[in-house]
Amino acid sequence: MHLLWALWMVDMAFQLFPSRNLLAMGCQKMFPRHAKPSGETPTPAQWSAWRRENRRGTRTVALSWLVLAAGIAALRFSGVFQAEELVLLSTVFYVCDLVCVLFWCPFQKLMMKNRCCTTCRIFNWDHVMMFTPLAFLGSFFAVSLFSMSLVVLLVWEIQYTRHPELFWDKTN
Repeated sequence: MHLLWALWMVDMAFQLFPSRNLLAMGCQKMFPRHAKPSGETPTPAQWSAWRRENRRGTRTVALSWLVLAAGIAALRFSGVFQAEELVLLSTVFYVCDLVCVLFWCPFQKLMMKNRCCTTCRIFNWDHVMMFTPLAFLGSFFAVSLFSMSLVVLLVWEIQYTRHPELFWDKTN
């Protein structure tokens, strides 16, 4: 378990810094040095429409996830879920993340309605989603994984706010 903890912490730390070959380009698109400008200049109306669509999909995913997290918390604090179930649930979320990336993504098809992972606004939300059940364990390892995933999410969202052009395939 300690090895898995260390691997996930290193993986999340790498997502905070630009790198060429260590990570998928989808999670590196937030860094201006990885930008490949398309040369296209969208009109203000196109920007507005894109941002509105992105916000709508992002809100849907965030609200759905918060409802699920509240359900997990309720089950934990009512005594239905113990530590074992939370670790198992986190493992299931890990497998679901792999399925989303490799086969079929309900977030993309049903909520975000975007083209692919590399254009997805929530691409770097995977760790926070995966480690949400661990937030309710209280152990150092569990809370540190969840906390680091929140840092990755926060950096991602700050970069989106500062450089939205890096996240749209029409401009990058």
